[in-house]
Amino acid sequence: MKFGPYFLESRLAVGGTAEGYLAHSAAPDAPPTKVIVKRLLPDFLADDEARTMFEREAELHKLVQHENVVTVLGSGIAENGEPFLAMEYIDGGDGFRLLRRIRQDGRTMPLALACHVAREVLRALVCVHAATDANGTPLGIVHRDVTPSNIYLSKDGRLKLGDFGIARTLMARSASGSAVLK
Repeated sequence: MKFGPYFLESRLAVGGTAEGYLAHSAAPDAPPTKVIVKRLLPDFLADDEARTMFEREAELHKLVQHENVVTVLGSGIAENGEPFLAMEYIDGGDGFRLLRRIRQDGRTMPLALACHVAREVLRALVCVHAATDANGTPLGIVHRDVTPSNIYLSKDGRLKLGDFGIARTLMARSASGSAVLK
């Protein structure tokens, strides 16, 4: 199904207000690169607060660029008026599925893997907390949803933190443009 500048292939996940699809570019000359397209669930399309939160997620997530944070490739409004957020596809799985599999097998997570996950998540959070605007003003972003299902592990061992849906910034702009505590 065509959706904005993408073709949606299959739904991968459903959350409280949004759903994620495996997709690829609809441009005829674009390489067949997989991406994730996040869009609001139909029940939230007419909810101004949900749309504002979705747009804020896109803005905050774009400002955080690090090897341990899912890369935002773009955002916008599809032809039908629905907002979307396009992100890199991580070929692997999330921490929730990994932990569930480990428990099903009657095992515990190996210490080396647990340390790797913790170190990489902390590296991501350092970047999130240190993010600044274009003027270098600290944004004070707090992710607020560091859960196993928002930690993505690639098949080659890379780890990325995603889902800035409930992230908040401690800084706001005053009418004069200076940063103020929110």
